[in-house]
Amino acid sequence: MTKTIQRIALATTFLAAHLLLAATANAATYYVSASTGNDQWSGTSATVDGKIGPWKTFAKVTEVKLKPGDQVLLRRGDTWNEELRPQGSGTAK
Repeated sequence: MTKTIQRIALATTFLAAHLLLAATANAATYYVSASTGNDQWSGTSATVDGKIGPWKTFAKVTEVKLKPGDQVLLRRGDTWNEELRPQGSGTAK
């Protein structure tokens, strides 16, 4: 009986881990930098490479409907004089 309970517990743990990984696999990370960003760029990279790089303003972040697991990372040391109003919904980690 104990081995059966252990197997069920292991299978449940494996399933929970798999579901958690699947839920975050499609998560996006967006970068914002007031000092080096450009709202014409993708927002999907902290460094600049062509048209790929961080956004400059929170207004650009507001245009994107965020999904559960998405992250918006702000460059340390930068200052914004605007309000961040993310759109979308999700769950707390």
